[in-house]
Amino acid sequence: MDSSIVDRPPRPQRLTESVAGYVRALVMAGEILPGNYVRISQIVNALDVSSTPVREALLGLCGEGLLELEAGRGFRVLPLGRGDIEDIFRLQGWIAGELAAAAAVRISVADLDRLTGYHLRMDTAVRAGEPYEVVEALNHAFHDLTNTTAQSSKLEWFLELTRQFATVSPAHEISISGRTVDTPPQRVAGWLEASSAEHEAILRALRAGDPDEARKTTSEHVAHSGQLLTLHLSAWASWPPADDPSGQRKVVQSEAIRRRRSEGVAIPRAPRSAELTNRRVKDA
Repeated sequence: MDSSIVDRPPRPQRLTESVAGYVRALVMAGEILPGNYVRISQIVNALDVSSTPVREALLGLCGEGLLELEAGRGFRVLPLGRGDIEDIFRLQGWIAGELAAAAAVRISVADLDRLTGYHLRMDTAVRAGEPYEVVEALNHAFHDLTNTTAQSSKLEWFLELTRQFATVSPAHEISISGRTVDTPPQRVAGWLEASSAEHEAILRALRAGDPDEARKTTSEHVAHSGQLLTLHLSAWASWPPADDPSGQRKVVQSEAIRRRRSEGVAIPRAPRSAELTNRRVKDA
């Protein structure tokens, strides 16, 4: 991957945070299913760390509601509800929308040029079928620049906090004691294409200096990402249909995606809930 894609290096993580991120990724990717147990010894062996940071990380995940400590049995993965994901993305959408609105009145011509560069490179990468991680890095760069331009560190912090619990684009690797450890990929159907298309509308609002439109397009973008992740997670979460008895839950397409389809650009639709359920991930 081109190291110039991301301008700002990530904040160094404590070992406990890194371990928690690894276990969180296993759960969110369906590698450890609800009802199963996360064994301290397995994580210790997988990451080559001592048991202390692993136990601290698992206790922290209990505080998040991802795990539950059962006396004499260990840490059990709790069911992840559709409502939980929807709540998290509703909050993410509000925060991201406020950051975008603030950025619209502060962004410089130079930063607009950088955002345009990220968007065009991401669009090209999606069309060319470049590796998922390349597109993912460009997506992060686009949103990180928008968020930092808002100059609201507290809102940025809260947004990052919500991303720990649910995100369409989790880190594909983490650092453990100076070593890089891969995490399970979470390749959400339709997300790459949707992000590339919807960034056009966000960029247009920022370029126009329109805070209301920047807020609206960004919030809709985050909400759509949440819908796609909900469909993805329903592959193993076994959620009952929420408001669609046929199991064919509709995903609202943004105006940007409809426009791209009218131009003849193929954008895969998110799989239907029933199709995902039939392909449920089995615990190895």
